[in-house]
Amino acid sequence: MKAGRMTYALAQLSGRERALLLVFALFAVPLAVIFLLVLPLLETRDAAREQATQAAATLAWVSDQVRAYPADTDAPGQAASTGAASMGISAIEESLVRAGLRQYVSQLANRTGGGVDLALQSVPFDQLGGWLREMTPLWGYRIAAFRFEAGDPGLVNATFELEPAP
Repeated sequence: MKAGRMTYALAQLSGRERALLLVFALFAVPLAVIFLLVLPLLETRDAAREQATQAAATLAWVSDQVRAYPADTDAPGQAASTGAASMGISAIEESLVRAGLRQYVSQLANRTGGGVDLALQSVPFDQLGGWLREMTPLWGYRIAAFRFEAGDPGLVNATFELEPAP
């Protein structure tokens, strides 16, 4: 609209209508900007801060676990040699059932050479960590390769390639 047309349109309004239009411009438009732009940005920022806090807590937990891991291992992810024979796929599955993790298993298969492939989907990270801490000295395997992918907060997708310990 050209300035002349706007002036003409405003001149046609009564004083009360112009006052209401002014109130709308002074209050309703800024409120709309606040509710449609500013508040969603603040919520996004708060969610990002919460995710950063959770990531820092996870990092602290992993750091604590690394410090608690025995220092006499031969390689990262390899348990100290206990001389235990590899426990087998059924014993691993039974340990997962006892730990309450069986429902998260998406793959549990034998590999050539006596190894095991294990994959878990959307498993609680703390439960998985507790199970690994409990089983690593007992199961007679070393972790040849592993991968963690973050899922929903507190959940991970994990894959492990286990090989018989030497």
